[in-house]
Amino acid sequence: MQVKGWKRMFLPHILERGEDYYLNGAVEDLEWDGESLVATVHGTEDYEVELWLSDSRVEDFSCSCPYAEDGTPCKHMAAVLFQFTAQDVSPKENEKKQAGKQEQGDTLEALVSAMSAADAKTLLLRLGREISAAETQIRLFATGKVPKKQQKDWIARITRLRREHGDRYGFIDYEHASDYALDLEHVMEEAVPMLLEAAMPMEAFEVVCAAFREASEAEMDDSDGERSMLWDSCAEYWEEILPAGDETQRGQMYAWFSEHARDKSLGDATDTIQRILFYDFPEEEYLRKNLELLDSWIGEPDSGSFHSYLLSTWLGYRLHTMEALSVPPAEREAWLRKYYALPFARECLLESAKEAGDWDEALRILREGLEIDREKPGLTDEYSRQMIEILREQGRGEELREALLEYVTERPQNSLVYVQELKSMTPPERWETLRETLLKAQGMRTMRWDLLLEEGEYRRLMDGLLSSENEWLMDRYAPELKKHYPAELLDFYLPRVERAMYGASNRGRYAELCGKLKTLRSYRGGKERTIEVAEKWRTAYPRRRAMLEELERAGF
Repeated sequence: MQVKGWKRMFLPHILERGEDYYLNGAVEDLEWDGESLVATVHGTEDYEVELWLSDSRVEDFSCSCPYAEDGTPCKHMAAVLFQFTAQDVSPKENEKKQAGKQEQGDTLEALVSAMSAADAKTLLLRLGREISAAETQIRLFATGKVPKKQQKDWIARITRLRREHGDRYGFIDYEHASDYALDLEHVMEEAVPMLLEAAMPMEAFEVVCAAFREASEAEMDDSDGERSMLWDSCAEYWEEILPAGDETQRGQMYAWFSEHARDKSLGDATDTIQRILFYDFPEEEYLRKNLELLDSWIGEPDSGSFHSYLLSTWLGYRLHTMEALSVPPAEREAWLRKYYALPFARECLLESAKEAGDWDEALRILREGLEIDREKPGLTDEYSRQMIEILREQGRGEELREALLEYVTERPQNSLVYVQELKSMTPPERWETLRETLLKAQGMRTMRWDLLLEEGEYRRLMDGLLSSENEWLMDRYAPELKKHYPAELLDFYLPRVERAMYGASNRGRYAELCGKLKTLRSYRGGKERTIEVAEKWRTAYPRRRAMLEELERAGF
C-alpha cells in the first residue's frame, strides 16, 4: 500500500527507530478498514496506534505512548506505517471491509450520503468559516483554483514560524527545533497538493522556495538534523512540482535554481539546490546551460583547501551532464584527463578501465595515484587495497606478493589478514626472516604484538609488554599470557592495583579494583598474594565502608 509523504512526518532518528521496531516484528494486530489503520506496537509496554488516511495521505494520528501525548509523531506510528506500506493489501479485501462498515452505517461515506442537501450545505459553510484549510478545499472543489489570499497566507505562516518558535533574539533552541520543523513541513504538506490539484505548479514552487529559504536562514540548534530533513523534504516537493510545470514555468524554475545554486546566504543548503539543478532538468537546452555554468565554476582560481572538494563535486555534475547529452565515452575520458591530479578524475578513469577489462591501465592509474597522493594516508590505503584485489583476481602471484609486502610494511595495519596472505605465499624457510622484517616495519607498529602472539612468540611478547609498561596493552594479552607467565603478571599488576586503591575515593572505583583483584586471584599462585593485598587494604583503610563491602562482594 502506498502512503504519500509519510516519512516527512518524522524526525530522522524517530524514523530510524520506527524502522527498527518494524524489522524486529514489534507491530501486531494490524487492521485497515479503508480509512483508519489500527495496530499494537510492543515497546517498553504495548502501545495502541491509530492513523487516519485520506487520498493516500496521513490526515491524523494517535498513539498511547507518552511521546505522542502532545501530538508529536512517534516511533510506534513510524513502525506501523513501515509495516503497512510493506505488506500487500488486496483491494478486494479492502472493499469487503468497507462494505461491512457501510452496512453498519458508520463510515464517512455512509454518513454523508444520509445527509440532506441543506444539512450538507450548512456543514460546509460552517467548516469553511471555521477552518482555513477547509475553506480552501471548498473553493478548490468549486472553482478549480486556490485563492491568491490563501497563497499569501501560506507564505506568511512560513515567515511567522521563526518568531513563534524562537526566543526574543530569533534563535530556535533544541527544545523547539523539532516543532518548528514539523510546522514548516505541515504548511508544505497542506499547500503543495492543493496547488498541484489546482494546476498551479508555480505557486506551489514559490511556497516550497519560501520554506527552503526559511529552513536555511533560521538560526537554530538542529542537533537532531531538522534542517537537513527540511531540505530533503523541499527537494522531494520540488521533484513533484517540476514535471507539472509547462515550458515557461520550468524556465522560471530553472532560473531560480541557477540563481541560487551558489547563494552564500543559504550555506550548505546550496548542495540541495545544485542536486536539483543538475539532475532534474533533462532537456537539452538546460543541459547546455548547465555545461556553461559548470565550466565557469570549474575555471575559477583555487580558493583554498575546500576548493578541491568543490571541484570534485562540480566535475561529477559535469560528467553526469555529458552523459545525459550522449557525449562519447572517449571524449568524456579525454576531458577527465585534464583533471588527472584530482582523485575524483582518476577514480572515474579507473572505473572505465575496469569496465573495459584493461587491468594494466587500472593498475597504472592506481600506482600513479599512490605517488600523487602520497601525503594522504586514507587515499593511498584505498589504492593499495584495490591493487591487491586486482592482482589477486588476475592471478599475478609475484606482483601480488610485492604489493602485499609494500602495503604491510608501509601502510598502518589494523588486522593480520594481509600478513597471513603474505605468509601463505612465502616459502617456510624464508618466513622467519620476513617475519623479523615485518616486526620492525612502521606499518606493523600497532599489530606487532598480535603477530608475536599468533606466531607463539610468548617470551618476546611478554618482554615487550613489560618494557612498554602499558597496562592497557597488557590487559589485552594477559588472558593468553597468564598460562605461561602468571608470576610475572602478578608482579606487574599487584603494585599498580595497590597504588590505584590509595587514590580511589568512590564505590565505582573500589568495585573496579576489587574486581581486578578477583581476576588476579584466578592466576596460578595468585590466591595467597591477592588475599595478602586485601588484608593490607582492610588494615590501611578501615573507614572506607564501601571498599570493605566491595571486597566482600569480590570474595575476600
